[in-house]
Amino acid sequence: MVRPGGDIRRLSALRDQISLLEADLFDLTAICSIVQQVRPELCFHLAWHLDKGNGQLNFEANSASLVSSLQLATCLAKTECRRLIVTGSCLEYKRGLGYLRETSATEPWSPYAAAKIALYTMLTALASTSAMELAWARLFYLYGPGEDERRLVPSVIRSLLRGETAKTTPGGQVYDYLHVEDAAAALWAIAQSEICGPVNIGSGIPVVVKDLIIRIGQIMDREDLLQIGQLHYRGDEPMFVCADNQILRTGTQWIPRFDLFEGLEQTIRWWRASESLAFRQPELAHS
Repeated sequence: MVRPGGDIRRLSALRDQISLLEADLFDLTAICSIVQQVRPELCFHLAWHLDKGNGQLNFEANSASLVSSLQLATCLAKTECRRLIVTGSCLEYKRGLGYLRETSATEPWSPYAAAKIALYTMLTALASTSAMELAWARLFYLYGPGEDERRLVPSVIRSLLRGETAKTTPGGQVYDYLHVEDAAAALWAIAQSEICGPVNIGSGIPVVVKDLIIRIGQIMDREDLLQIGQLHYRGDEPMFVCADNQILRTGTQWIPRFDLFEGLEQTIRWWRASESLAFRQPELAHS
């Protein structure tokens, strides 16, 4: 299910293997109509609306996503969907707790985190009164092809590809980075498992952000363009976020495919090809 007129380039390789159904998540009538038509036994709910800029702070957008997600889940339960996999976030957790387990305390420090926590609470209640199982997949820091250009990894890579300086914070943050393909594999593994409730999707390996930035520069042989420490930390920036992923590892057969070096190499190759294609497009239009 995709938004009407939405960007479906990421699905192009699978286009002949899937049926695309268009519906806006905020259109309850259309959503319920499709659910009743398809009657899915399994649903992955990955959608969330965030406005431009710092969408995590947008109360209206997060509230709308919360309400529409509850409506979707209600429709699924009524049509006897067996299992629902919803993506949550590591940002639901209270800060400063060290390695984060699924039992760690949560804290609604932003509208985004508050909406996710509220959705999990409501869906847990819904699952307890229906035959539908709920798995709540808390994603940690993902990277890889197609990531938002404003985020750290693609912004550094694109700057270096263009021969421009890459200005960053001092990089003292310690985060849990996981390649997007490994995250997708984890979601599929959870869907086939008996895991219910919250489950962390992360590498379980703490990475110092400064080391990550330097590694990108080394792979691209452009360390000279890195200007680490030129930007200030954001006031709301957590300094340590890392997953305890034992539930994922013991409850499924999931094994990550990429280590950080291999994942960054693959991601850099993707961005290099993407930048090259974008550069050639105007010439193709004139020919």
